[in-house]
Formats: sequence, C-alpha cells, structure tokens
Amino acid sequence: MPDTLKILRVCASSLFAKTALLPEIDYLLENGWSVDMAFPEDQSTESLVKKGYKIIIINNIRSISIIPNMKTIIKLYRLIITEKYDLVHSHNHIIGALTRIAAKLAGAPRIVHTAHGFYFHENMKPSVYWFYHTLERFAALFTNIIFSDSLEDLEMARRTHLASKEKLLYLGGGIDL
Repeated sequence: MPDTLKILRVCASSLFAKTALLPEIDYLLENGWSVDMAFPEDQSTESLVKKGYKIIIINNIRSISIIPNMKTIIKLYRLIITEKYDLVHSHNHIIGALTRIAAKLAGAPRIVHTAHGFYFHENMKPSVYWFYHTLERFAALFTNIIFSDSLEDLEMARRTHLASKEKLLYLGGGIDL
C-alpha cells in the first residue's frame, strides 16, 4: 500500500463532516494525503470551501426514493471513476449504502463504511427491519471494512450476520473520561 492515498469521504451533511470528520481529515491532509468530501450543500458548506477543503456537492438523500437515489449513484460513480480514488469511505445510513454501490460499480479498490448506528432495530415492524437489514447486508457484500462506533451495534451486526466477522471492526467514539 502506498504511503499516501487519494480518499473520498461521503456523508449526509456538511455539519456531520465539520463536527465528526474534520479532525481525521486534517490529520491526513497534514501528512500529505489527498481527501475530498462529498455531501449535500447546506449552511456549513461555504465555510468549509473557504477554508480550502475540496467539496463535491451531491443530492440530499435521507430516504429511499428510486429516481433521486439512482441520480446520486450515477453522480458518485462518475466522480469515483474520474478522480480514481484509492479509498471510498462512507458514513450515515442511506447515503452510505448508495456510496458503496457506486464505489463497487466504479471499481474502487477499497471501500470502507462507518456505521454511526444502524437504521434498523428490534422495536421496528419486522418488514421494515428486514428491508433495512437486507439493504445493509447487500452493501456489506462489497465493503472491505465496516467500522462501528458502538460495541452494542457491533455485537448486533455479528449476531444477525450483517457481514463476515472479519469485516466488522470496533472503532469507538465519544470521550475518554
């Protein structure tokens, strides 16, 4: 593996990028890596652009809707093909699944997802749970690593066979008291 990689980080909002991803991105940039971010345009986007971050605007995807979801997959696919990213790293629910589909279709060599909680849970109607769990299992088929910031979510993912145990890793989060 090379000393530096060209990375695409995809998430659901600039606020999430600003609050959750920037410390990692700043570290990578300071060490000579190339990191682009993709998310829907919102109130924090302009401030990130002014600070010099490379931002790609994508559709605001927070639900399953065939036409908008397909447009997002196509846009991400074209972006990944054009920019030749070494690693595509997605966050959040729906956009995370769409990103991993686009990355697989584009032939991205490494596809990583961080699950900040899963969209499905045991208190849902069984049909809704099955739908979202199946969507996540499908996306996991072509994901190299799935990080979880929660031990409870990691255990649930292992227990429900969301992905192979080798793909599921605990990342952690929060504050070390």
